[in-house]
Amino acid sequence: MTSQTPVATRYQLRCLHKELALAPSEVHAWFVDLRLDSEWLSELRPMLSADEEKRAQRFRSTVDKERFIASHGVLRTLLARYTLQRPEQLSFAEGPNGKPALAPGSNEKDIQFNLAHSGDHALIAIAAGREVGVDIERVVQQDDHERIARRFFSSRELASFLGYPNTQRTEAFFRHWVRKEAYLKARGLGLTRHEEGFDVPLTEEKVSMFAHVDGTTWTAREILPVPGYTAAVVAQGADWRLRSFD
Repeated sequence: MTSQTPVATRYQLRCLHKELALAPSEVHAWFVDLRLDSEWLSELRPMLSADEEKRAQRFRSTVDKERFIASHGVLRTLLARYTLQRPEQLSFAEGPNGKPALAPGSNEKDIQFNLAHSGDHALIAIAAGREVGVDIERVVQQDDHERIARRFFSSRELASFLGYPNTQRTEAFFRHWVRKEAYLKARGLGLTRHEEGFDVPLTEEKVSMFAHVDGTTWTAREILPVPGYTAAVVAQGADWRLRSFD
């Protein structure tokens, strides 16, 4: 895989095969620029469910509302290709910890997915038969990285972070943050529900593996979608490879 994940454009989505094949040993990543024109937004909006439409209407900002429509509309477009259904007919449910998932009755292939967005960009990860999580963040220089780390990182994670010189802490913070968030999303947890006794390793390697005390193994793969952003995909197991498409 290259260091950059190609952007899924309107033309590319329209030209997708009716069915997208997904091997059990693969995780697919789709990077989406959410700055869509009004014509494309008008095509995506009817795909949303009544609940998604209500959620879109809650945003006061027009930009945030359009980002929501874009990310969820593209997500439905992609999932429809993997499951051979119409985007507007997809039915969603929540797992035990509130993680979004396709409803069991419409998911014969056991397609798992996760969506994250930051600023004008979104990242969607899709897998079959394995839990997957994703996070994307815009890298910004700010003074409160240590304060946030002290609140959300475990003691070992914090010690690793504080071991970096000040000039490298911004990069180190976001590299770890996206992996930790992607892992917790893969498990259906949130940052406020840190699992005591378990740490996501802070490493400069693009690929890292770690084992949980429950016997599960997880692999994190860092990707750099566009300049100024960093992202990570985490999936259960070590026997998978990440694919992206142009």
